[in-house]
Amino acid sequence: MKKKLLLSGAVALMAAVAIIVPNLGGADNQHPKESQYLYASWNYNYASIEELTAASDVIALVRIDGVQKSYEDQGIPFSRYTATILTPVFDAATPHDTTIRPGSSTSRRTLDILMTGMETSQKIIEIIDDPLPRAGEVYLVFCTTNPDGTFQIIGGPQGRLAYIDGTLSSLNIANAQVRANNPYSNIVVDHVDASTLIEDVRSDVSTR
Repeated sequence: MKKKLLLSGAVALMAAVAIIVPNLGGADNQHPKESQYLYASWNYNYASIEELTAASDVIALVRIDGVQKSYEDQGIPFSRYTATILTPVFDAATPHDTTIRPGSSTSRRTLDILMTGMETSQKIIEIIDDPLPRAGEVYLVFCTTNPDGTFQIIGGPQGRLAYIDGTLSSLNIANAQVRANNPYSNIVVDHVDASTLIEDVRSDVSTR
């Protein structure tokens, strides 16, 4: 029986397909890992970065530090990541301060980000068009707050822009797996200067 899980910005209809793919990180880089893909039917397609911004509790450029813990809830795997905030952009806890910087008294230092999926020593379980992040990767994330204080990225792959060489790109540009499996997203950001886009977002939130 398919399990139905209500996620932030998505209704996930979970099915699994196991294939062998190369392991992309860590000491086991020479060994392949089994990938088990989950399929999500996203219930809303955000129209623009402006709409993502309006729906966010926290927006920040973050570096993924690693997984705090992984667990299952009703058979669905989850992983809780620690992410260090490199550039805070907006925080609903301090909505009138759009110039906060790391280290200031009003600035968060980290975010605990909850993702669907988990990685074990033998396999990677992830939503096929919302792959799990890896330690060291940098993203601009648009998040809502969960009741337990963790954060959920809005709209799955839509709410995460990859930072590469000073530019930001949506996952359907930066990640071949996402590009192949989610061609319908309205959010298409193709190597836009990161500083410019972040300032545009700050300008948007200043009117909230």
